[in-house]
Amino acid sequence: MIKSLPIRADHLDWSDPAAVDELAFSSLLALKAHVPANQLDEKLRWYYALSDYDFEVKNGGHSQLIHNLLASDELWVLDDFPLAAEAIGAEAFGQLAQEYVDWLIAHPDIAASQTGFQGGRASELDRFDARYMRLDSHSEAALIELRELPCDADEAEYLDDAISRAEAWQSDFGTLKAIWLKRSGIVVALDETAWKAYWGSLGIEAP
Repeated sequence: MIKSLPIRADHLDWSDPAAVDELAFSSLLALKAHVPANQLDEKLRWYYALSDYDFEVKNGGHSQLIHNLLASDELWVLDDFPLAAEAIGAEAFGQLAQEYVDWLIAHPDIAASQTGFQGGRASELDRFDARYMRLDSHSEAALIELRELPCDADEAEYLDDAISRAEAWQSDFGTLKAIWLKRSGIVVALDETAWKAYWGSLGIEAP
């Protein structure tokens, strides 16, 4: 069972949460290309579900999301996302996702015909897209609640930095995810030698 995402220590800069998120997700994608999802620790699966759901919806809406999850045989993302959203303090996103799943179950033929593009995009899914984007720019209360939780000085500095950048990122969900990424402990800093050795031990070329 793989429980962490190794990142080279000389590339890891927690003062730039978005960059850390990008590095961590690149590492996870490299792992997923060679390791079955059931060999990933729950937190790694959650991190993938959060990142994949967010990416797909922002690129092609919930129509593209179901199309690509069916094509890649990764419907488990929809099972994990509500739990993961709750873990990062984004319960409203998880509730939306559950309602989306309920709709998919009730409309299997329409779900199977989705592509995310004109002609293969059900208008009924537009309401999920609109609601997701509203949540993504109006979740300040969740950010404030996270900031008020007990933490040490280093973590407090990171939280303040992440929250202060939320407006520039234009993604409250991305900020919540970045904060959780730091708190989850799944990112592990390794020197270059140990980093290469880690990937070599898995028979995977270092990303």
